[in-house]
Amino acid sequence: MKFTDEEYSLIQDYLNDNLTEGNRLRFEENMKNEEFKLEVVTQLSVLGALQDEANASLKEKILTFETEVEKAKETVKPITKTKVIGIGKYLKYAAVLVLLIAAVMVFQWSSNTTLSSDEIYAQAYQTYPATEIKRGKEDEAYTVLKSAMDLYRNGKYTAALTEFEALNMNDPNVNLYIGVCAMETSQFDKAKTYFDQVKESNATDVKQVAEWYSVLVHYKLQETEEFSQGLDEILNNKAHLFYAKAKDLKSTL
Repeated sequence: MKFTDEEYSLIQDYLNDNLTEGNRLRFEENMKNEEFKLEVVTQLSVLGALQDEANASLKEKILTFETEVEKAKETVKPITKTKVIGIGKYLKYAAVLVLLIAAVMVFQWSSNTTLSSDEIYAQAYQTYPATEIKRGKEDEAYTVLKSAMDLYRNGKYTAALTEFEALNMNDPNVNLYIGVCAMETSQFDKAKTYFDQVKESNATDVKQVAEWYSVLVHYKLQETEEFSQGLDEILNNKAHLFYAKAKDLKSTL
């Protein structure tokens, strides 16, 4: 599918959290289209890949600075009282050396700063966008589902969770939203249960989303073995929608 400039602009605004109220409604309308939804998830993965590239660039800069420091150290010679004439030259190199050392310390500090588990989780997590779940007819269940989606869209996750669960629908799309609502309300054991149901379904469009969220749930619950296994399964599949995000998460641990 070929997207218009306006559609691409909506996606970029969503990724940058810059959607206006009017554009948010247009974005949600576009999310009803499966190809548009796939493009959004794909660009989320690309964004993660770019973050990896930025981290690699930072490491390269650090190595460059360290090399310059070593060169400067070799150039600077001990200053003796009998060689006062050349002191300006040595001071120049000493100043350069000080600046280089300071720069390396700043880069190393920024690179090696340890993030807390909550900060790592916050970096990796992003709320799944609200879409319209298709149903064949507008019955009572449809009314409740629409109400639940409106609550979810407005960030009222506790109320949305109640209505989603009241539907008692064995639908992978609904179960995905229940899982996300549970994450948003810190009910991680419940989230894990519903994501497992999605992963066992044949709904390929949301299955990989549930796999990624499951990894984050295991991380939050400090289930080390399950977390490592789920993360490695995504990293072993470069075609996975969340491969880049998983790689970025791995690099922060």
